[in-house]
Amino acid sequence: MQSTSEVLVVGHPRPELMHFGADNVADFARAMEYLRTSKPRVLVFGASAASECEKFCEFLIANCPHSLWILDSHRLDPREVIRWNNFGKLHDLVDGLDDPDLAIKVRAALEASGETIQNQNLSELTARQ
Repeated sequence: MQSTSEVLVVGHPRPELMHFGADNVADFARAMEYLRTSKPRVLVFGASAASECEKFCEFLIANCPHSLWILDSHRLDPREVIRWNNFGKLHDLVDGLDDPDLAIKVRAALEASGETIQNQNLSELTARQ
């Protein structure tokens, strides 16, 4: 799948209802395939099974280290939320992938990601001078 967005949503039950231009894949396996060639700035996903979610998060840390995450809080162990927040990856939580505030939270995550990129570029520019 070719990326058309800086946002990837994993497992949205009705992707046609997403009106904010995100790419969508059905599950973690397809997401990992997608992420081998594309590096979205924001990922939205939830836990279908604890072990799958943990493996996916570890894959993301290794392969998409600059991405921010919005997690679906359903079936998510609070300890996992704390763990991934401590890694600096967690941007926000949603109450299901059909949360009416999802688009707003995605925009906020994109803005935060953009600020991080600008700061990194400024740091690199300053270091070169």
